[in-house]
Amino acid sequence: MLLEDKIYGREDIQDSVLIELINSKAVQRLKGISQRGYPESTEMGTDNPPYYTRYEHSVGCMLLLRKLGAGIDEQIAGLLHDLSHTAFSHVADWAIGDPQKEDYQDSILGEYVTKSDAAAIITRYGHDLQRICNMEIEGKFGLLERNAPDVCADRVDYALRDSYNLQAGNVKKAFNGLVARNGEIVFKSIDAARAFADCYVADIRESYAAPENLLRYHLLGSALKYAIDNKVISMGDLHKDEKTVMEKINHSGNETAAQMLKASLGRLKFSVSNGRGVLLKYKLRYVDPKFIHGDRLERLSSADPEYSKIISEEKERHARGVYIEMIK
Repeated sequence: MLLEDKIYGREDIQDSVLIELINSKAVQRLKGISQRGYPESTEMGTDNPPYYTRYEHSVGCMLLLRKLGAGIDEQIAGLLHDLSHTAFSHVADWAIGDPQKEDYQDSILGEYVTKSDAAAIITRYGHDLQRICNMEIEGKFGLLERNAPDVCADRVDYALRDSYNLQAGNVKKAFNGLVARNGEIVFKSIDAARAFADCYVADIRESYAAPENLLRYHLLGSALKYAIDNKVISMGDLHKDEKTVMEKINHSGNETAAQMLKASLGRLKFSVSNGRGVLLKYKLRYVDPKFIHGDRLERLSSADPEYSKIISEEKERHARGVYIEMIK
């Protein structure tokens, strides 16, 4: 199977287990799940990072892990690490979970993988299903997943993918500077570490924690919660894809649900206020990459005072939250 990726280039996959998993119903479903939680048709501003799906991100994680020399089980885990995402990705946490944790999909991942058609494929090829199902446990797969502020394949892939059009130079420098050392992802130099950190900070500020995105998550989460509470859709529907959910809401005859959905995906008029409107709290996302300094590893923040200040600013911004006032 020949794969073409805008970040990692061309890769010829010859492992039968990976080919079958990529073609499985469970992985193919991710083509209908947006990475950042809103479909391509959403009326976003022109500065928003490019649209892509959880499928692209999941395959990207697998490809990155291959390039870093990860074992086949960790490559499988990378491909499947987002398998349990609902329609609209982390917006589900705004509807039924906790948006400051965004851990709903992680909490059901093991069970979801076990019940999917991916489980039989993993078992048939003799791989450790339980280890892969428990991939979110710290230390299971150190290249794929690590707690913040460490760098891992998951964070690297979405940050580089989001930044590809806006920071091409930093994306190239960061990717070329990646290396696996003692089971974790680090950078060959302080310059490469800073290039990745700059990509990541800009991605969070301009996308995941941008006021427009937070407001959209809030509105779309409210629409989904209303639809679930009023039996317009079910939790089972959320585990299909976004097209299915939107069509069911729009054809339900429930005008309130349909209007709430339409409002959440349309052009938003709002202002960031000082104590007025709705206070939106979100998950803290930041990285403090390690880089090779002589014979040891060093955190970027300890060697770069400017970046240490940026981390402090991000933590303060997160602690305050964002007050947003809708404009009629």
